[in-house]
Amino acid sequence: MRLCDSLSNRRSLIIWIDILTPKQMLFFTPLIQDLRLKGHEVLTTSRKYLEVELLASLKDFDLMIIGRHGGESLLEKLKASSERSLQLFDYVKKTWDRLCDIFQFS
Repeated sequence: MRLCDSLSNRRSLIIWIDILTPKQMLFFTPLIQDLRLKGHEVLTTSRKYLEVELLASLKDFDLMIIGRHGGESLLEKLKASSERSLQLFDYVKKTWDRLCDIFQFS
C-alpha cells in the first residue's frame, strides 16, 4: 500500500517534506501532488540553494526557504546546519500536532 493510499481515509493532515537537492525535488514532486489532490496540506522547505529554487520556480512549486548551506568550511557548515535546525523548529512548532510524516534527507 502506498503512503498516499493509506492517508486517503484519514482527516486532512499537514505533511512536512524538507527538500535539499534538485534530485529530491524531482523525486518528491509526484508524491506532493498526490497528497494535495487527496486534500492534505504539504509543507515544503529547503535551504538557500539556487538550483532547488530555480527548479521550484519552473515547476510553479511553493517552497519555504529556511537557512543556508554554510560554504566550504566544515565549521561554517556545522554552524549553518545548527542554525537551520532551530529555524525549522520555529517554522513547524505551530502545526506539530497535525504533522503526519517528516522526510528529511541530508
